[in-house]
Amino acid sequence: MYRLWCLQMMDYSYFARIAKGEHTKGEFYEPRRGWIYDRNGKPLATSIVVDALIASPKDIQIQKTEAAKKKKSPKKKLDVNLSRDLAQLLGKSQDEIFAALTRDTTSAWLPLALELNENQSLKVDVLRKKYRLINELRKEKYSKRVYPKGDEACHILGPVGIGSMDSNLGGWGTHRPLGGLESVYQETVSGSYGKISSTKDGAGRDLTPIDDDLLMTLSGNQIYLTIDENIQRVAEEELAATVDYFGAKSGYAVVMDPKTGEILAMANFPKFNLAEYRKVPRDQWREVSANRAVEYAFEPGSTFKVFPAAAALDMGKVKVTDTFDGYHGKIVFAGRVLRDSHPYGMLTFPQIIEVSSNIGIYQVAQRLNTSTLYDYIKAFGFGKPTGIELPGESSGVVQPLSAWNTLVASRVSFGQSISVNAIQMVSAISVIANGGVLMKPHIVKAVSDERGHIRKQYEPEPVRRVIREDTAQTMREIMEGVVVRGTGKTAAITNCRVAGKTGTAQICEEGGRGYKSGKYLASFIGFLPVENPRLVVGVFIAEPSKNGHFGGTVSAPTFKRIAQSALSQLKIHPRIPDPVQMAELKNTPVAPLDGMPEEDFASELVPVGFDEAASPQTALTQTLNNNTTIIKMPDLKGLSKRVALVRLAGKGVVVNWKGSGIVVDQSPKPGMNINPGDECFIILGSHYKPTILPKQDVAAFQSKP
Repeated sequence: MYRLWCLQMMDYSYFARIAKGEHTKGEFYEPRRGWIYDRNGKPLATSIVVDALIASPKDIQIQKTEAAKKKKSPKKKLDVNLSRDLAQLLGKSQDEIFAALTRDTTSAWLPLALELNENQSLKVDVLRKKYRLINELRKEKYSKRVYPKGDEACHILGPVGIGSMDSNLGGWGTHRPLGGLESVYQETVSGSYGKISSTKDGAGRDLTPIDDDLLMTLSGNQIYLTIDENIQRVAEEELAATVDYFGAKSGYAVVMDPKTGEILAMANFPKFNLAEYRKVPRDQWREVSANRAVEYAFEPGSTFKVFPAAAALDMGKVKVTDTFDGYHGKIVFAGRVLRDSHPYGMLTFPQIIEVSSNIGIYQVAQRLNTSTLYDYIKAFGFGKPTGIELPGESSGVVQPLSAWNTLVASRVSFGQSISVNAIQMVSAISVIANGGVLMKPHIVKAVSDERGHIRKQYEPEPVRRVIREDTAQTMREIMEGVVVRGTGKTAAITNCRVAGKTGTAQICEEGGRGYKSGKYLASFIGFLPVENPRLVVGVFIAEPSKNGHFGGTVSAPTFKRIAQSALSQLKIHPRIPDPVQMAELKNTPVAPLDGMPEEDFASELVPVGFDEAASPQTALTQTLNNNTTIIKMPDLKGLSKRVALVRLAGKGVVVNWKGSGIVVDQSPKPGMNINPGDECFIILGSHYKPTILPKQDVAAFQSKP
């Protein structure tokens, strides 16, 4: 009775504390990492809870020392015995495990296996009982990342490593994000660690279940991206095929909604397996893991020409009818030779963009003062990070205005002496596509908790108006000409109006001094449908080494395939507009316009062999031995009615026309002989709204010589 009284009364607090420690266990629970979905709810990164096997070399050494003092043999060789048993359990060599257990005996956290299967987990329990181990060998649960789509969007998501022991948390600490969204949104998706107390029986089994609601409050938030998984997959596949076919070093592509700034796809090649990123050799990691679309800055080359063109048009310094001398492909300016890839004569303002003339765009930029051109380039978003939710974004380089001399300004006009990243380029082209407003690009659409309650919604964010709406409309039509008649014909899509710009930029040497010989960045950036742009797609292929290197050859076809798939996925079905209403047939002789040189509006490009000493009229006429002059019918296609009439002025012909817009067909055909008094027929329409002639007029038109 006395002894019972002592236990119950005098020593109650002591034994109650011991009992509580044995029957109540507080465990640290690592939260389940939040899932990442595409815009349609398709999982891109998920998490499962698995058991990892953790050893504590520090506690093993303590047990060995204690066993040696007490001369207890079972634990005197604990590290040797454990190494033998664990080698059989894990399928590793005993020497390897022994070396790991004895390498640092001050460590209390050493992962031996990151994922135990059910059989291995049971055998670990047997080992612990066999050697009566507590902290020396234990299982810890952790949230493992799983990627249902494999290596898709690997550069966007970024890999997740395993963190080291954190004594304040009592477990794995935190997953270590190694890049991508996982890094930027670490606090959002990682969740909160918690210590949960539960009652155990004598064998250590739970008697009170852990509240699921409590675990959910610890879990990380879910992230919904703007990415469309189907568009992303196609972009990656097409990019890989293009890099392979052209023997390129790398490539990247971006698909964006110009009206909202949402990134629908961002593809990079080469890529890596997120689940097995450790297999990438260390010396290749940077090359494989870099998100080039965000991190790399490059000279854009000819794709940049649309921005000084838009600036000059917005300021009223040029009109679409203005013409510029192509100087047959070569001009000396500021002590440097400026060349075009082909020799051109007189070029209209739209033709400068269509044929991508360096000499032409330099003359356009000259109509702007340097500070105005600089301000427009900054307004388009260059020289500053866009702020997209991805790490490592390059700001590009726009030299300070104080460094802009006439040579720098001329080079910037055609995409040299300036560097940009792909996101900046796609965002800037979106200004033209959406009517003149710079939108902030973003890749995260929403964040929700474990139960699906939206915590944050990301709305479209306009940054500033850059150009007027009418300027944007005109530039869209000019860029459409690049695809219809110019360097980007391979980007054309049947039954859909496409606009864009090609680029073939030299690649700078490391350190920015000079260019790599024979190394180019082939690019194409475009949007569609032109009448209501819903997609902007940029394709960039670095250092193609076979089958061509021009943007129109390498990147434009890839743009086409990605854009076609995106149109289908988003259920965008461009409707061919109704035919233009027919105008009354007119029969009006054309008189020359005073003070308007005929060849100012020449549509053909003058070849190198053109005799500069000859008058423009000799290019269209042929004088025979009998002094009879036969006039050659000029090519009028693509010209406005007014310009076409000017071209025919002074020929003595009678012009009939139908429709409105630009010339889409003519009779006689270009190059045919015409005589004064002959009738000429022109059909007016547009590239996307052709004039439809009644049957009787078709017969009359076709009967003409």
